[in-house]
Amino acid sequence: MRKVFLLLSLSVFSVFCLYAQDTKNVLFIGNSYTHVNDLPRLVKDLSQSMGENIYCESITPGGARFMTHSQNSNVISKLQEGRWDFVVLQGQSQEVAFPDFQFYDEVYPYARELDSLAKVFNPNAKVLFYMTWGYRYGDQVNCQYYPPFCTFESMSWRLRNNYSLMANDFSSWVSPVGAAWSYSIERNPDIVLHSSDNSHPSIQGSYLAACCFYIMMSGNSVGSDYLPSGVSMEEGDFLRSVANRVVFDSIDYWKNQTASLEDIAFVNEDVFTISPNPAKDDVNIIFNKALSEVSIELIDLNSKIIDKKIVSVKEGEKITLSSFGQKGSFVLMVNYYGKKISKKLVII
Repeated sequence: MRKVFLLLSLSVFSVFCLYAQDTKNVLFIGNSYTHVNDLPRLVKDLSQSMGENIYCESITPGGARFMTHSQNSNVISKLQEGRWDFVVLQGQSQEVAFPDFQFYDEVYPYARELDSLAKVFNPNAKVLFYMTWGYRYGDQVNCQYYPPFCTFESMSWRLRNNYSLMANDFSSWVSPVGAAWSYSIERNPDIVLHSSDNSHPSIQGSYLAACCFYIMMSGNSVGSDYLPSGVSMEEGDFLRSVANRVVFDSIDYWKNQTASLEDIAFVNEDVFTISPNPAKDDVNIIFNKALSEVSIELIDLNSKIIDKKIVSVKEGEKITLSSFGQKGSFVLMVNYYGKKISKKLVII
């Protein structure tokens, strides 16, 4: 029997933030993840500090899903105005991470409908999917039904994969806020990006999101000294460096999802080593850090998966894949927490 996930009920917000400037027009369609800390204003203020201006409006009823947005007359009428340079689409905090059967039934069709409406009425607009993040300690209500909801890392992985999938399928862009959050938390957990409810963003989390959106909309790295109240200079320096590393250094990937994985700067970290390389029959992968869920694939040059394992690993642990007697050049693909790393290897 299929388990249908419980959605958190959030209070309703509907906010319009109007900054009439002769520049980019941005429509944010989301919910409280966009409303909290007034993300559109942060993007506007950050852009102005970098010498660029935006005019923004937002429709952010609390807990809104792609399904409800697609049936919201206010959303449809705003899209029909036809004056937007960017349309930002953000789903409910859990829905994009749903199990596949529920995602493709309740989420994907409505995201596609909104994407299509935005492009029909705004043919020159870019649609930006707002990749969100996992709950700080996972979704413990639904963890019993679906293990990927049990931790921040695995929930974020699902969100990243499905937001990227939709952006790729719809020929749209993705603002990889969730990927930037994962990178930041992994490297500096002392900067708390979640608010006290362990779901919504703190001001630091919203500032990092604003930096990601600025980069995607402007095509430039973020170097401003602008800081919203509550973010220290040290925190701001670090969060801007994260956005530049994750978003700007790999901006072509986030725009079209077709760049080589080896060109994605932020995932080319020294997470694992292949020993030896060249190898003989078996491929040994030694992990340099502990990971709660990692997918490892050995792929030939015809994109055929020769061997695959999904495991949890400890620091220093060795995982072995087999080529089953095949020789030649291969690609080892490691996917963890939504990050993908590919390395070439030879089997002799």
